[in-house]
Amino acid sequence: MNKRIWAIVGLAYMVILLALNFYSLYTGSIITGIPTLMFCPVVAGFAAITVQNYRRKTGRLALPGVILLVAVCTAVFLFCLYEGIPALLRNF
Repeated sequence: MNKRIWAIVGLAYMVILLALNFYSLYTGSIITGIPTLMFCPVVAGFAAITVQNYRRKTGRLALPGVILLVAVCTAVFLFCLYEGIPALLRNF
């Protein structure tokens, strides 16, 4: 299951990079200010892997550690969206 989660993260990056390339080819300009949005799929994948490993009993973390790690990942994910979406919208 871990490989499937990382494959989904990879597909998310493929779609993001494809959209960036098509935008730059269509408009002739490059989108700026999106490095924080590029960090979002990895953080979501890391949280999903943590929960999956706990549910399958293959991880080393107990429930409080899993909750803490998922909470940190969620906070980083929301921060990245908070910083990245306005920067993305400034390009249009």
